[in-house]
Amino acid sequence: MTCKRFFCLLACSAVVFGSTAAWSAEIHGRSSTQFGWFNDIFTGNKQAEFGEYLNLSVTQIDKEGKLSFQGYGRVTDDVRNGDGINGRLYYLYGDYSNLFDKVDIRLGRQFVNYAAGSALIDGGKIDLKNVGPIAFSVMGGRNVYFDLNGE
Repeated sequence: MTCKRFFCLLACSAVVFGSTAAWSAEIHGRSSTQFGWFNDIFTGNKQAEFGEYLNLSVTQIDKEGKLSFQGYGRVTDDVRNGDGINGRLYYLYGDYSNLFDKVDIRLGRQFVNYAAGSALIDGGKIDLKNVGPIAFSVMGGRNVYFDLNGE
């Protein structure tokens, strides 16, 4: 009985609050499924794997379109040997651009590319631009390494 009342209260509040102000965002994504059937070169076992890849983008969250979220990852399952579900997150970050028309901020798992090298990091990146003929970029975080069983 309490569950019914909670559901009714939730539905009514959604109608009331939804009529006062509209909030919207654009959500784009792509999903693909892969089936792989192969022999494992390390153990010699036959494997049959299903993999699900998901690319997701959420934009136009605020009125100016400055805030966005991007993500890409996969989930795999070996259905023949029953090793369980294995997942991998390639990137997932929030991006806020043109703060005071000079600063871009990105937080989360992301790919960075500098002259000193490239890396996949869990951290943040700040770009200072429009300060004349030069720009500055600063990043920090933990470098992510992938191996056969995880990261």
